[in-house]
Amino acid sequence: MIEDEVDFFVNSDTFNDIYYLYIKTLSGKLIKKGKRHKALKIFKNIKENIKLDTKKELNVSLILLSSMLNSMPKVSFKEIRLGSQKKEIPMPISEVKQVLVSVDSILKFSKNRKKLELDRLVNFIISSYRNDGIMIRNKKLKYKKAIINKMLLNIFIPKKQNWKEQYYVSEETNYQIYKNKTAL
Repeated sequence: MIEDEVDFFVNSDTFNDIYYLYIKTLSGKLIKKGKRHKALKIFKNIKENIKLDTKKELNVSLILLSSMLNSMPKVSFKEIRLGSQKKEIPMPISEVKQVLVSVDSILKFSKNRKKLELDRLVNFIISSYRNDGIMIRNKKLKYKKAIINKMLLNIFIPKKQNWKEQYYVSEETNYQIYKNKTAL
């Protein structure tokens, strides 16, 4: 019964788009020197290892989807200079960029001396599925940093004012300005 409810969410168009984007970017990042078949074999091995490590708890695609959703950061940082200091401004990012950042960070953490280790990659995917591990800690640190640097947004993105309030001067004040200038 629980799997039926979960399948409803997996069959949703939004989740399907994000999931297939995640799978495409993950398999695309695994391609080395144009060898697509080798990348697909690696991806198949990743799926089998996830199935073995989780002892067939749920569908592998559901595990991949939930681990991706748990590890997607919603904030990115843009570095700017204020005087002699460099500050990082938090900026919200789109869903496509969120997927790309999560795939890049998973692959970055699972590499050892520029070589991808499948066991580490599978462990990171499973730990982010269970909502713990280095991916989730990294995401929480980004949120803390964004909250701390939130005040910088007010400096660079001022509140929008109405054009009339900013540039419109009433006739009375215009007459007063004219009267004061002629009195000099």
